[in-house]
Amino acid sequence: MYKTTLTPLRLVNLSIFLSRILLFLIWGYVLLSHVYWFLPPEPTPPLLVWIGEGLHLLLVASYILSFWKEKAGSILMVSSAFIYFFLVVGSGGAISYFLLSILPVLLTLIAGRLKKSPPKKG
Repeated sequence: MYKTTLTPLRLVNLSIFLSRILLFLIWGYVLLSHVYWFLPPEPTPPLLVWIGEGLHLLLVASYILSFWKEKAGSILMVSSAFIYFFLVVGSGGAISYFLLSILPVLLTLIAGRLKKSPPKKG
């Protein structure tokens, strides 16, 4: 019989998978909830709002892209989150929102370290 064990690497890989899905749903909902800014009778939003929504869309798309192209998705995730939260939004919580948004990338770095570390002999 095949026995599966929950190793640290498997746990991190599962966390990467779940964080991508969860962050896609959360930031996707936030993006959709702001779409009303672009609908009548609201006036046309300023250019900075258009840029912000475009960057937000790239951030949401990066979570899905990272399932197929992990490196490209990670680069897009970090760059769009950085530009969006620090340069466009610029609120007091930019650091925490940025770190939360790139959680899959941080977990991927941890998984890479776990893959490189030699197994412990017990």
